[in-house]
Amino acid sequence: MSTPSTTLARLDKVKAEMQKTNLSELVNHEYIKHQLGLHYGNDGSKKIEQFKANYLVLMSDPTVAKNLEDADKFSILNSLLCLTKDGLSINPMDKEAAIVNYGGKAVAVPMVKGKIKKMQQNGVIDRIQYLEVVYEGDNVSNKNGVWNHEININLTGKEKKLGVLLMVLMPDRTVKSKFVRAFEIAKRKEKSKMAGMWTQWEEEMWKKTAINMFEKEIGSKPLFQFVEQEENEETQDAGFSNVETEEEAQEAQEAQV
Repeated sequence: MSTPSTTLARLDKVKAEMQKTNLSELVNHEYIKHQLGLHYGNDGSKKIEQFKANYLVLMSDPTVAKNLEDADKFSILNSLLCLTKDGLSINPMDKEAAIVNYGGKAVAVPMVKGKIKKMQQNGVIDRIQYLEVVYEGDNVSNKNGVWNHEININLTGKEKKLGVLLMVLMPDRTVKSKFVRAFEIAKRKEKSKMAGMWTQWEEEMWKKTAINMFEKEIGSKPLFQFVEQEENEETQDAGFSNVETEEEAQEAQEAQV
């Protein structure tokens, strides 16, 4: 069995190799096969194909490539590995996840469709019945715990956002409803270090914040997120880390909540 010092030395060597290698040549790196084989055994080959599908998007989409041009290559591969584990796609057509440059480190971030997909796969929810941003001019009411949202079709697009209405069908066929008000979302936006995502996908981030808050309330198991960690002698794994939801991870990093 390897000692912690030798496994860390080996990991440092892998990182150094990757930094000197062109990103286009890293898709077949032994590190990837090792990580997927470690977690999936004989199914590792199927996961490698999923990994390559996201890798192809990363290499072919100019917007994605530009966003990650100065990101650490090791973190890029680990982000792709995390997406592979969760079965999420970064294809813009799928709108399940994205990889963002977080201070020179690539981070895998699930979007609304990705979060819903995983909650369904984990048996946490049956489906989302309703998820919409509520604008000033819309008609929103709650009667005996049942929410109703009538969208004003004459909105110009400049109206003030009032919040997000979420209705979820649970596995026991009950319906849970939640209205997240604008000030609650604003608090979380202020503490987020991913300002670019709020600028680029504002309405999506409002919906995602509502999902994050709901997920926290019901205590569902969060998605895997990438957190670079030391390889240890039991798992020899530096790729996957079971951490908090994105919202909680950001709060912990900033020590604000």
